[in-house]
Amino acid sequence: MSVLIEGSYWKTEEGEYNVQISCDPKQSEILYEAFQGWFNVAEGVDSRKEKKILIFRKAFCAQEEFTKLVAELKHNNIINLKEIT
Repeated sequence: MSVLIEGSYWKTEEGEYNVQISCDPKQSEILYEAFQGWFNVAEGVDSRKEKKILIFRKAFCAQEEFTKLVAELKHNNIINLKEIT
């Protein structure tokens, strides 16, 4: 993939991370593969923009593990994630 999919993430009080991605419906299989082992907690459709919205959740033992994943996804030209604070 030459264009990164844009997404955002936030950390919950329980130490879990949520990742929300809005993508072309054709790209959703790439995301399901990239987030294997995560819980797919929500899906929706933005009918105005014709985008699929996916939210994944996973707990990490250390923040460094999640930070490494974010860097790998960007390096592999899959997803560019930005933190919501």
